[in-house]
Amino acid sequence: MKLLLLADAKVGRETTHWLLDNFPEDLTLLVTTADNDLAAMANARDIPSVVFQSSQQVCDVADRAGMAFDLGISVWWPKIIRAPLLALPKSGFINTHPSLLPHNRGKHYNFWAIVEQAPFGVSLHTMDEGVDTGDIVAQMPI
Repeated sequence: MKLLLLADAKVGRETTHWLLDNFPEDLTLLVTTADNDLAAMANARDIPSVVFQSSQQVCDVADRAGMAFDLGISVWWPKIIRAPLLALPKSGFINTHPSLLPHNRGKHYNFWAIVEQAPFGVSLHTMDEGVDTGDIVAQMPI
């Protein structure tokens, strides 16, 4: 399986490390928010990485390199991605989100969980043009 990984921060770092240790042949392109330690980990294993500037820019990089992806994974990704990037992986994108969707969408999930006394948990969901609005793949209440 050819993966397009968008990763940031500690959770992104741990996921990138795990994928590199267990499935390095599947990781086709890593997208980061800066030229950081995640990019260095990928580059040390000869896996291309790119610093995100726009959805179109990532598509252009993939097109120039002749890359095709089966699945996109977004791990602690701080930016909203749009078309055409959403459609780049054949099976779309799966996003990790630290709330029990549809509760507490967006960036301030912990604040709203407390203020609204909403159920809390973690979710995996498909990505679409909305913010944390795609179909739920898996959830676990906490």
